[in-house]
Amino acid sequence: PLNAPILLTDINSAELIKHATNAFLAMKISFINSLAQLCEKTDANIDAISKGMSLDKRISSDYLQAGVGYGGIFFPKAIASLVSIADEYHLQFDLIKAVDTVNRYQRIHFVEKIETALDGNLRGKTVCIWGLAYRPHTDDMRDAPSITIIRSLQKRGAKIRAFDPLAIENTRKILPDIDYFDSPFEAAQNADAIAVLTNWSELEQINFMQLKEATTCRLIVDGRNLYPRQRLLDLGFDYICIGKKPAKASEKSPMTV
Repeated sequence: PLNAPILLTDINSAELIKHATNAFLAMKISFINSLAQLCEKTDANIDAISKGMSLDKRISSDYLQAGVGYGGIFFPKAIASLVSIADEYHLQFDLIKAVDTVNRYQRIHFVEKIETALDGNLRGKTVCIWGLAYRPHTDDMRDAPSITIIRSLQKRGAKIRAFDPLAIENTRKILPDIDYFDSPFEAAQNADAIAVLTNWSELEQINFMQLKEATTCRLIVDGRNLYPRQRLLDLGFDYICIGKKPAKASEKSPMTV
């Protein structure tokens, strides 16, 4: 038996319920990413803000994690469908359009963070990408943020080395001109920066002491806010993430979180 609520409704409402649900979740992601950009300017902490918001029983913590934005097929399809229907009836629907605009900008904003960390010039630099799929536990590359990010890095002159547990073959069809590796440590060899794009458990549990011994790279740009900042600073890594002030190992402080 179906162990879920059942709602009897008309076809038009059923269609809009589906699109509206996915669009609302996408809106939460774009909202928290917009706040993350504000945090980076004001030295606020996006994790604290997300947690504080979710303490309000009216607001769920789901989809309130700052990052490089959403991908896949469902959220973009919902946004596009609602905008298309609204256009058909000559409605503005600026709020829903802004969800996609923010999501697209977040990817470029992440590239700019990498570029700034590498002295404002990516030409001749090597960037290691950890995570290609738009989410963990899949090889799905449809509208994955990694595609936009990698192409933007390449346009700015960077060489790309990439690791993903499942999505390498699918990515190779889209981005044949980058180097792929079966190990995150191999991918990080000779890199100037490591950019984390997917919250795979393999990456969440990475041994940074082993990484330090295996590579010379000391810059982590975390697009999923996976790692404890103080731990990386203590190991000598510079750490940049989403919605927090960048932290350099040479400037580490016991108060850094």
